[in-house]
Amino acid sequence: ALELQESFRIIRIGEPEIEAAVDIPMFSNDALLTVEVFDQPMLDQVLASAPDVMTVAQELQDSVRKIAGFAGQSPENRQKVKDVVVDTALPEFFRLLTTYGNVRGGWSATTGYPTGFGDDYIFRTGANYAGIWWNANREVVYFMGNTDEDGEQLIGDHVYKVHVPSNALPDDKVDAYWSMTMLSFPEYRVVPNRLDKFNINNLTPLESAEDGSLTLYFASELPDGIPVGNWLPSPEGQPFTVNARLYVPKDEVITGEYFLPPIQRVE
Repeated sequence: ALELQESFRIIRIGEPEIEAAVDIPMFSNDALLTVEVFDQPMLDQVLASAPDVMTVAQELQDSVRKIAGFAGQSPENRQKVKDVVVDTALPEFFRLLTTYGNVRGGWSATTGYPTGFGDDYIFRTGANYAGIWWNANREVVYFMGNTDEDGEQLIGDHVYKVHVPSNALPDDKVDAYWSMTMLSFPEYRVVPNRLDKFNINNLTPLESAEDGSLTLYFASELPDGIPVGNWLPSPEGQPFTVNARLYVPKDEVITGEYFLPPIQRVE
């Protein structure tokens, strides 16, 4: 190996010509762009920056360019487009974030997407918004804990639990590993806490009950009598979401036969 490494030589043959990055206004998940996404020439530069394999891509791009042309005709048109984005498009998008895929007990699972996005541009947008990256089900199945079992948004003011029976432990449902990560909402970033504890996984020192079952807790403070290992700190007074990942899942996870137990509000 060393002989091979030492046989390489790096020779400069010129200066690369690097295209300037597309100038895009700063934004975040909780302060998204609205009508600004239709500004030219930025719009065409973004669309030309990478090929899109979806078969509906050209149709969608044509529609986006028509909207951009309409918005650019007058300040009144620009305001109309902004109103539609703010009042209709974004609320519907956020609703879809919590209702995509296989929804059960507060979790939205990606079991319905075995190979890729296909032409589901809404789901692709959601994956980019919430996770930046997404893997096919054979690699990992995601469970996004968006609400409790009653459909109420998760808030750090309350205590929640996930009770996993001994015959449904995630350790037994993967051929690699699993994890649960506490994330802020809508930023989908790890939530700072005094323990610097951001996830629970198969390497965490968890304590099981005498019957072999496992109960995990989400709360801003450690509930009385609960092992620290079984607790994931949530942001006090703030909404949050829990992202559970089952890596190299077994077939019953991929098909949806196995599903994580519901997120139950305790208090």
